[in-house]
Amino acid sequence: RRVLTYTPGNPEPFRVEFGNIGRHYLQWRYTQQPALPVLPVVPIYPVAPTYSTVPAVPIAPPAPSVMGYDAIFTNAVAAMAGRNSSAISLGAAAGSTYLDTIAIEPFENGWMLYLLNTNKIYVLSRAGVQLSVYPNTFVENGLNPVVPGPRSGTYIPVRGFGAVWQNGVVQQILGYATAPERGYTASVQAFARGFLVDDPADSLVFALNTQSNLWDGATR
Repeated sequence: RRVLTYTPGNPEPFRVEFGNIGRHYLQWRYTQQPALPVLPVVPIYPVAPTYSTVPAVPIAPPAPSVMGYDAIFTNAVAAMAGRNSSAISLGAAAGSTYLDTIAIEPFENGWMLYLLNTNKIYVLSRAGVQLSVYPNTFVENGLNPVVPGPRSGTYIPVRGFGAVWQNGVVQQILGYATAPERGYTASVQAFARGFLVDDPADSLVFALNTQSNLWDGATR
């Protein structure tokens, strides 16, 4: 920076002069001292970001948390794992697939399943995929009547399913049956936290997680 001074007593053209300020004043006033060195101006640039040249390792999707399931369930387990179903967190297999006597009945809002090996009835609600388990208290009497429901195409469940359905909460959750119950022989595999159950007639596989009370189903 500089400054201009006006001195009217000076002869022309020296009445307007540059004044000495800063370093110039220091050199003019104190000539016996060496002038201060002029330091170079170093431009400051933003530091360029560094990028790793190592290619990123792709993260594999989590493996289904069903260990040791038999090949008959492969497609269904893969489908449920693909939608991150919590129901298939079944843990390690407790053995190989075995044949069991099954009864199944579809309802307006879910299913009921009966497994002879456990002698329990599993209520599968579509709302929140909740699973409820009830002991089978029905005593077989050789009768299997078909009882129509209040609307066309609906039925009132009978036998063991009917006994569980009498629970008002179960009625409210499932609604009426949409077909009579059907018995069949199915492939079942037990796990630490539940079962995989095959239904070849409807090409479905059910995952019953009895620890977290969740279920899911997929095409076999």
